[in-house]
Amino acid sequence: MKKIIFITLISLLFSFFAAGLRYKSLLSPLDHNNSFMLIHGDRWLENNAEVHLKNLFSRKNFFDITFSTFQPASPDIDVYVCNKLSSSFKVKPDLVQRVYLSGSCEPRVVRFEVKNGFVPGGEDKRVLGGKIESLKVSSLFKVPILNFSNQVFYFLCILIIPLVAFYAFKQSLSISILSSFLASFTLAYSALSNVTLFALALLVLMLLVGVIVFNTDKSSSLDFDEQSINFSLLAFCIFFFALLIRFYNLDFGLPNNYHPDEVPKFNAIMRMRQYGDLNPRYFLHPSMLLYMTYFMNSLFRFIGLFDGLWESHLIFSGRVGSALAGSFSVLFTALIGKHVFSKKVGLISGLILSLLPLHVTCSRYVKEDALLTFFVLISIYFLIRAVKEDKAKLLLVSGFFGGVAASTKYTGILTFVIILSAPFLRYAYTSSDKIRSIRTLFAFNVKYFKWTVCALFFLLLGFVLCSPYTVLDSKTFLKDFAHEQNHMNKGHSILISAWSQLWMYHWERSLLPGMTTLFASFSVIGLGMFLKSYKRTLWFVFCLFLLFYLPSEWVKAKPAPQPERYVLPCLPFLSLAAAFSIIYLLKLKNKVLNLLIILAFFILCFRTFSLSYEIGQDTRAKMEHWMKENIKKGSSVYIDWKPYSVRFWNEEFKQIYLPRSRIIPSLSVSELKKAKVDYLVLSSLFYDRYFSQPGVDPALREQIRNVFRSFEKVKEFEPKFGTYGFHNPKLTLFKLK
Repeated sequence: MKKIIFITLISLLFSFFAAGLRYKSLLSPLDHNNSFMLIHGDRWLENNAEVHLKNLFSRKNFFDITFSTFQPASPDIDVYVCNKLSSSFKVKPDLVQRVYLSGSCEPRVVRFEVKNGFVPGGEDKRVLGGKIESLKVSSLFKVPILNFSNQVFYFLCILIIPLVAFYAFKQSLSISILSSFLASFTLAYSALSNVTLFALALLVLMLLVGVIVFNTDKSSSLDFDEQSINFSLLAFCIFFFALLIRFYNLDFGLPNNYHPDEVPKFNAIMRMRQYGDLNPRYFLHPSMLLYMTYFMNSLFRFIGLFDGLWESHLIFSGRVGSALAGSFSVLFTALIGKHVFSKKVGLISGLILSLLPLHVTCSRYVKEDALLTFFVLISIYFLIRAVKEDKAKLLLVSGFFGGVAASTKYTGILTFVIILSAPFLRYAYTSSDKIRSIRTLFAFNVKYFKWTVCALFFLLLGFVLCSPYTVLDSKTFLKDFAHEQNHMNKGHSILISAWSQLWMYHWERSLLPGMTTLFASFSVIGLGMFLKSYKRTLWFVFCLFLLFYLPSEWVKAKPAPQPERYVLPCLPFLSLAAAFSIIYLLKLKNKVLNLLIILAFFILCFRTFSLSYEIGQDTRAKMEHWMKENIKKGSSVYIDWKPYSVRFWNEEFKQIYLPRSRIIPSLSVSELKKAKVDYLVLSSLFYDRYFSQPGVDPALREQIRNVFRSFEKVKEFEPKFGTYGFHNPKLTLFKLK
């Protein structure tokens, strides 16, 4: 009990400072648009300007205002806090004025009354009191003091982590205190990283739950009654189910190019047709996807499914290939689960993967991610077969398909790490799967080492055979590869580093919505169980997840609107972890847990089916139809970016696409008012990144907000089940004249 009390007191102290550090004390009119009234982006303080500060304690906080060096006048200012006079002062250059924030109003309203202010003149009729350099909230403790309810909330958030760690690690006081400190530090730092407290707490807690509830001695009971399961029949049913979901509405948007990344693939394939060879002259990605699309289109035309121009069904053919790859990924996930765990884990993991919204969505695009995941899984499947059944020659097959994965997307080269694990995995199946020490962790089978070296040569062979022009046209390959490498290091439109997001960007923004929160939670519980097991085979699956997750966080390019595709190869291993934890939790025979698992499947099915249904009624098609019916033919229309917005093929309107390199400057309210254009269409696929992505210049958000404030909305289409991937953006039609 003394240890618990001590942990509680330490957590209380840590949480007090963490909560204060988390509060964004340095304020800006652009960063805190809803907190400021009559303090504009130019930082001039206007008469009766207000600052609204939320969640502060009623006493001991203060507000430091630093005025700029440039002050054309010296007006007097009275400051009222909760309608009570707090201080009076005369504005001077470089003045730092402290205002005490005592009061009980929520939010704390700070109002500035300017006396003998100055008017800039011309069209600017504001009565100004001075130009502000900075505004900062603090206290005697050097951090803002939050109100009681917020302090309690953060205290409980911090306390639960060390308490769970206390029981997870055999009542270790030092680990509990360390976890309390780390939780507090992470809580404070997460305010800078834009990672929500919920996402952080959920990840840590679910991992610890998996460590606590898993009993290694009972794990052998997970495969009971395996002989009664007809694995082949059930796996085929799940595969067929996955196939149906992925082929449903597969022709979405065509002939419009609703996915911008499908266009470069189309162009590269048409260059091959133009030059009469298989050189795509495009190596920002390897060539396997292009060859697959080329082959599928030719095959369908040969058997008479397609007619007309050769290229008329090219995009659809590529989508068919991705849908097949996604469906077969479900099957191979089930097979891997069967060989590593049990038939039940294999079948349930396949079922989970077949339903995950992120996997279903990415299986409908002519993009590399679904095909990459498919070949990675084939490589892993043959690796496991080789080490488990002592068929070393299968390592060569595994290596070859690892090379094919690398020939699909450059991140597939990570399969060489998977191949290198073969001697260590073979040791688990011949000597001991249990890890008892560092020595046993790194023990390996010497015989399989030479087969591993040969498999790496086959990996290189697979890459070259499936992307031969990386060698035959090495100059173009090296140029494009260097460009892509530079792109990954320097970011996309917005640079997002791993540490700036606590390596949590894809957990919060990709996996939680892409798996649903409950299944993401089950998967992390499963990962915690893998860690607790100290089994080499289970640690192998855990490391497979990290192998593809960590690089996706490390690269600075996380391009909106769909950076989620970068973690697609993680989904099979998270599905295995989720299946493992679900079967284990079902064995506990707890009615609440059983209902929670049923609810998780219901939510997952609803999310996937609703998204699949709605892509057949894309908002862009709806807006196109509405405008044809209601807008005068021949009207001029500004459109933000072609693939993200509505398109007209028969010149019903004069479409003017904003220059891609300066779309935001073109959305200046003054420029739009001067333009001789009737309408403007904005798509959330374009502008939402400036609100949802971290590290965005707040001035860009403000410019977009000004468009919504300044112009009449004629029509708006918003999807019922939300925008996801490149589907169903929110479209707004503005009248400019």
